[in-house]
Amino acid sequence: MTRQIPLVKERLRELSRPASISEIGEGLEIPERTLRRWLSRLVDTGFARAYGQKKGRRYVISDAAGQHPGMSTEIHVGNMHQRAWSADNADHISPVGNQPQLQSYEANHTSYLSSAQYQRLQNHAALVNFGLTLDDHGIIDAAYHSGRLDGNQCSHGETERLWYEGLNDSASLDRDQVRSLNQLESCRTLFALKGQANGLAIDHPTSASQDLVSGERLRGINYLLSDGLIDSQYQGAYRRLPGEASHHHDGQDSNVAQQLRSLLNLAQKIRNPFEQSLFLLAYITRIAPFHSANAATARAAANLPLIRHQLPPIIFSACQRDDYETAFSLLLEKNDVSRLAQLYVQTYEQDCQHFRAGQQSACADTVRIRYRQQRRHLIRDITSKPGAIDSFKHYISNWASHHIPETQRHAFIQETINDLARLAPFNLAAFGITDEQWQHWRQYCVERGIRFKTQKTA
Repeated sequence: MTRQIPLVKERLRELSRPASISEIGEGLEIPERTLRRWLSRLVDTGFARAYGQKKGRRYVISDAAGQHPGMSTEIHVGNMHQRAWSADNADHISPVGNQPQLQSYEANHTSYLSSAQYQRLQNHAALVNFGLTLDDHGIIDAAYHSGRLDGNQCSHGETERLWYEGLNDSASLDRDQVRSLNQLESCRTLFALKGQANGLAIDHPTSASQDLVSGERLRGINYLLSDGLIDSQYQGAYRRLPGEASHHHDGQDSNVAQQLRSLLNLAQKIRNPFEQSLFLLAYITRIAPFHSANAATARAAANLPLIRHQLPPIIFSACQRDDYETAFSLLLEKNDVSRLAQLYVQTYEQDCQHFRAGQQSACADTVRIRYRQQRRHLIRDITSKPGAIDSFKHYISNWASHHIPETQRHAFIQETINDLARLAPFNLAAFGITDEQWQHWRQYCVERGIRFKTQKTA
């Protein structure tokens, strides 16, 4: 949790004037007690100063620390260097804290991912069936892991129960359950976009990206993620910086809204879906455009380009929370994107492996159930007349070539051989095999030196 302190520093730089704890904490999703403790630590280290007592207490960045936003810093991305935002060149983009200058990022020329990393991502994605990643299991996994990274204590089992059963009318409702329900609803809505993605022409990535990657889309996602957690008027509404005039309650004309529009305009020009995904993840998290659930909104946004190109989503299934927070700390405090890029690649590879394992298991289970009777009939034939069949493997393979679709044939053959290997007195009745037939089969295997080795059906 202490790795979120850079977020507090960013907010103090952003405010640059004495502010209350509620103003500092807006949109950060940090418990007030924790935030108060961190502010005290920043005061002790000289980063900030404090004035007043109790409800009148105000915090402001110290003079020395406050020089940081105007200083020239570098973002190191592989061999690339980008000039960070400074107070002298902020004419076109209203900065929120110490933002990197997005204008120095040239779509399709600047890259946070190397060619080798991009190739790794493509190779792993090619091994996964896109459509099968967006089923109920995919929604549950994505919702659970996104919530886990935000500190949600709901288990995977509880998240699954909430998806299939919803809330029990008599059950007490805690904040983590609300967040899990919101994550599930957000992921369901997000994954449903695969139908829209199928209807978009990949030959026109910019126009297609605009259909999926838009401010209204993000507002809708944030609305779902923050439902029941904040006042309803702030769900999906852009936050305002202190002191900004409020003409609309949703802040559409705010500096933050303008910053997000500039960000999305740039993102829509990026043709590489993985680069676009990483770009959205990094900068939406950094801008924190909404009143709540900004990190979760950024993770959802990172999947829009992937869904658009019919690529497996990134769900952070094996990503450790400490690693995630460290990557963003480097981005927020040192303007270093390289650690986040590495984490993105590693996480995506692990997610693809996770999806592939699940799909292979699902495929095997489907074959096992669909062809149960055929498989048992074959095993009964083989064990009842072992001497009449020269090669039971050839017999199974030949039968399958005439009766089982090619896409499921290998799994069927292996499942049948596995069942032969697992024959035992307790399961003979399931195959209609007598104990005498089984004894003859065992003796035949011993005499012929046949040894079975069960294998995975992948």
